[in-house]
Amino acid sequence: MKSSANLVPILTHDMNNHLSATQSYLELFLSGTLDEAQNISLAKNLFDLTKNTSIMLANLMCWSKILSKESLCRSQHLMLADILSQIVADQQSIAQNKKIRLDLKLRDDISVLGDSIYLPLVLRNLVNNAIKFTPEYGMVLITTTPAEGEIHLHIQDTGIGISMERQKQLFSLEWETTYGTRNEKGLGLGLWLCKELLDRQKGRIWCQSVIGEGTTFGVAIPLP
Repeated sequence: MKSSANLVPILTHDMNNHLSATQSYLELFLSGTLDEAQNISLAKNLFDLTKNTSIMLANLMCWSKILSKESLCRSQHLMLADILSQIVADQQSIAQNKKIRLDLKLRDDISVLGDSIYLPLVLRNLVNNAIKFTPEYGMVLITTTPAEGEIHLHIQDTGIGISMERQKQLFSLEWETTYGTRNEKGLGLGLWLCKELLDRQKGRIWCQSVIGEGTTFGVAIPLP
């Protein structure tokens, strides 16, 4: 496992790349060389970049709390539909910018046990990654199936897929930054955090994927 000392320069480099991209977008906008359609496209890309940067910052803050042992999960009754509806609404603009269909299909009455901060963080990471790794005109579908004592949440995409070799390291810190269909950074620390936080909430995570066909991330969440 990579040490925290090794991770710091990697994460700092990733954050610097996000800030550099933001600066480049703004410089291009201020140059006055773009027409209206190009400005609109640029604004959409910048909006998506700021949302992705916000998720990265949330992951970094959570990671630092885990290292300092300040991260305590407090499970309580949560309405799963409320959490996912907010996440879908928040990520819908990114999906629409890539012409991706983002669908949520689940009952409104499913109550689960989870932390009100960390469970949404996990699910937001997974939905965001699904969008990043799905090309234009693809689909991301969120569904649930009941199981004994828990609910299984499935986040399925029609994206580029993940190799079997890569799947073996998905939830560890033995990762390398992976790029999405528009060179967005994804996976890496986010998936390690997902597993770490779900373990602390008595949940589980797994992955099924085929290169060129798509990926499904499954999450088991305890029921009250």
